[in-house]
Amino acid sequence: MFRLRAQKNILEVLEKEPLTSGSFNVYDVAFEFSSAWDGLEKTAVFRAGTVSRAVHLDDGGRGRIPWEALQASGVWLYAGVCGRLGGELILPTIWASLGIILEGTPLMSGGDEGGIFDHRKLSHRDAEKQHPISAIDGLEMALSEIPTPMTADQLRKILMNGGK
Repeated sequence: MFRLRAQKNILEVLEKEPLTSGSFNVYDVAFEFSSAWDGLEKTAVFRAGTVSRAVHLDDGGRGRIPWEALQASGVWLYAGVCGRLGGELILPTIWASLGIILEGTPLMSGGDEGGIFDHRKLSHRDAEKQHPISAIDGLEMALSEIPTPMTADQLRKILMNGGK
């Protein structure tokens, strides 16, 4: 459980726990508010990297961290609160750090222990050299059999000599 206190525009983290990527509906958040927030409609905003999601808080100042903000690992998760009155933004807090999102265990496809990893769930999938040629049996030999492309000069020479 995450517990935070909003003292006017300052948001203080009172209690937190480790966060893992891929989590869904597991992190509850409870906010306490100073009297500066009396009568305001309260909305929490969670930001991780370029993803931001707003959550309307119930009358007790409770909500849940949205799963969309927990998809990427290795980024910091921040929380903020906005108070509204009659549709006008009245009081925003500064951002408070809830911690770095740690890499969660990827799901397995197949539904059993002998299943195959679902590589779409892994982080750093776009990393350079993520699938070296040597990892695939026979690929290096097959690639070596592909003829090298002709240069423009070689092609010109063939065309000028009528294919001879």
